[in-house]
Amino acid sequence: MTQVQNGGGSEASQEYIKKEAVQKRSVPDQAFEVYSKDFEDDHFFRSMMSPGKFHYLYGNLGIGKTHFLMNMMYLLHEGFDGTGEWEIVTNVFMYRKDEKGTEVCCPERVHHIDSLEEFFGKMVELSDSGRKLALFLDDFNRFFYDEGKDDLSRYLKLLILNRRKLGVMLFFSGTEDVGEFENDWTGRRHAADYFWSRYKSKKEWDQTKKDLGLDIDWNRRDTTGGTLIGGNLVHIRSSYTEWTDTEKDSGWFYDKISDASVLRYRKGFDFASFWRGLENVSSLTAKAYVRDYTSSMSEEKVREVEQCQQEKDAVGMAVKLKSMGLTDEAIEFVLGTPKTTLRRWVEKAGYQWKVGAMEVPYRFKSLRGNEAVPIS
Repeated sequence: MTQVQNGGGSEASQEYIKKEAVQKRSVPDQAFEVYSKDFEDDHFFRSMMSPGKFHYLYGNLGIGKTHFLMNMMYLLHEGFDGTGEWEIVTNVFMYRKDEKGTEVCCPERVHHIDSLEEFFGKMVELSDSGRKLALFLDDFNRFFYDEGKDDLSRYLKLLILNRRKLGVMLFFSGTEDVGEFENDWTGRRHAADYFWSRYKSKKEWDQTKKDLGLDIDWNRRDTTGGTLIGGNLVHIRSSYTEWTDTEKDSGWFYDKISDASVLRYRKGFDFASFWRGLENVSSLTAKAYVRDYTSSMSEEKVREVEQCQQEKDAVGMAVKLKSMGLTDEAIEFVLGTPKTTLRRWVEKAGYQWKVGAMEVPYRFKSLRGNEAVPIS
């Protein structure tokens, strides 16, 4: 099945472009073309870009992942193939160039974020717009670890698991082939609905066409291959759109030189509690839950929680260092906190401020003195 869909956008979108004084260029017919021997879907773009879907795209550095991601983002933004109106949140930097100069900013209905809590803030802010919500994260491997042992990776996995309840479409790309996102066999909790990859060379692409018997003569750089959950194979050709056309003199561009923002999270925003609460919420009230929870996490509350966490971390380290026999002055220097404050925190937490207060490995015992060093 070969499906050609013109990516030119709707009338309203062209009106918007004109109003923004962006140089108007025609979008090629090859903005979106799909080929599959396994299924037929006359509205494949609409099917794959819908709320609750999860896409993961991987490939080597400089192989065209961001270009493809931005093409998909643009087509979704324009309501291509009847996808409707969307609000798009992303960590990709965009800028606008015109006769007045260049400004780092985003088009209407596109929002740049640097942190996970910002995303949920945007979800609340945009919840009354009546538009659907999509999250596009590029350079995913820079802040997600396959083992998933760090907090942010665990929270992103929970976002993937709860995407349908939240009604969010996810599209992530990175240089790592994250095994648990692969969808070629059942049993993976975080399997992508669409698992995409880029071809490293013309030789690899030619061999793939031969092995799969693909009757298409597409340029390797325009081609992205994918596996649908369940095993069906599909290929997409997407050359350029308004946001990836580098030959135009003005308009919207994405920053091809800078990496996307590294996503972070504030420890003061209690994500562990947030996800626990979401487990017992219906999809019908999920957005209201997010609104209520984020409103309860005021900036003052976040700072208070962060302070408590800082104190807790300092106590654990101070007790160990004191037990090993380091002087109060040395501990103060290492932790950057006054020794009197450290002692007060330690004793408030129920620990003793003295050498040998807790067991340490034998190799450190030579550091110990006979008595606790008094506070001067």
